[in-house]
Amino acid sequence: MKVRPTALRATICEQSNGLRITIPARRNWFFLLFIGFWLCGWATGWVAVAQQLVSGKGSLFEFAWLGAWTVGGCFAFLAWLWTLAGREVILWNVSGLVHRLEIGPFSRSYEYEGREIQNLRYSEDAQSRRNGPGPWGGNLRFDYGAKTHAFGLGVDEAEGKQILDALQRARP
Repeated sequence: MKVRPTALRATICEQSNGLRITIPARRNWFFLLFIGFWLCGWATGWVAVAQQLVSGKGSLFEFAWLGAWTVGGCFAFLAWLWTLAGREVILWNVSGLVHRLEIGPFSRSYEYEGREIQNLRYSEDAQSRRNGPGPWGGNLRFDYGAKTHAFGLGVDEAEGKQILDALQRARP
């Protein structure tokens, strides 16, 4: 069986104002289905306990349980949305690097001064998930002052090296 080369998941686009790299979240269909069904059960449990509390029949334990259940469900829903529609956008221009996390119309941006970015590299180790904004992290890393920052969650080594090559070529 002939094996075809894997296409780049990321989109690399050179624009007049710099380089734009879009990395879609890695889709895991089992996770999407499992968490989708789990969220249906989560919602059923949430509504049942909330009704108990609203009717005045709930206990302090149920109130605390509902709070913890709500937080857990929000994290699960965010992970589900990220897997379904999330993407990272990296903008690299003369003023620096912007790392934006997007889920549909919602986004969060992190801006870094270009002259302070050092040692841009690929690193696949246990720390790579912990050095990004929030729980995101990634395998593409750089040193910024006295801290290491990461992006490119779910990017494997070959794709990561291609992204790094594009960033190095476009570095102002």
